[in-house]
Amino acid sequence: PVNTPAGYPISLLSPWDHIHHCALWFAWKLVDGINSWEGPAYTPYEPKIVPADFAILDAGFNASYRWQKLDGTLLLLGRTECTCKLLESGAYVLHLSYEFTTPGNKPVVLDRNPPPAAGYAGLSIRVVREFRHAKYLDADGRTEPPTRGTCTAWHTYSGPIDGGLDRRGGEALMDHPDNLRFPTPTYCIHESESFGFL
Repeated sequence: PVNTPAGYPISLLSPWDHIHHCALWFAWKLVDGINSWEGPAYTPYEPKIVPADFAILDAGFNASYRWQKLDGTLLLLGRTECTCKLLESGAYVLHLSYEFTTPGNKPVVLDRNPPPAAGYAGLSIRVVREFRHAKYLDADGRTEPPTRGTCTAWHTYSGPIDGGLDRRGGEALMDHPDNLRFPTPTYCIHESESFGFL
């Protein structure tokens, strides 16, 4: 879950309409053809993520885990490094680094659903429903979410939060310039009355 520095939540954890939306999370869509995104809300859902190691740091954490089938067959090994930095403006930055390897370095296919229902994967956030008047902005100056898969270095989503006239919050997802295929294709669902997803 993600809160503003003032403590106001800006993410939804397992909302009723998409129980598999876990606030701020990373998931692949298909691993060797196996749905690793939507479980356990939808079937067929096979993989589970099993924690292997976790260490709390001064300003973050390191975690390692196994992506495996229900029968224990190993699909991927994952490692996440997270650090948090508070900015003078009252905002904060989460720096997230993900690394994936395969057992025995065997090839694995990371894929999505075929068009027209092409899937999506990667770092995602489901924002609170009260962002009814949220504003979108990306690195290329667009103020409306572009077509799914449009590449941009960063995009933001922000707006008022229930509880008072001055309560506002937002988030920005930024792609590191050293990432493979920078800038990464992005996707934003902006249905102002009910659904915000990046």
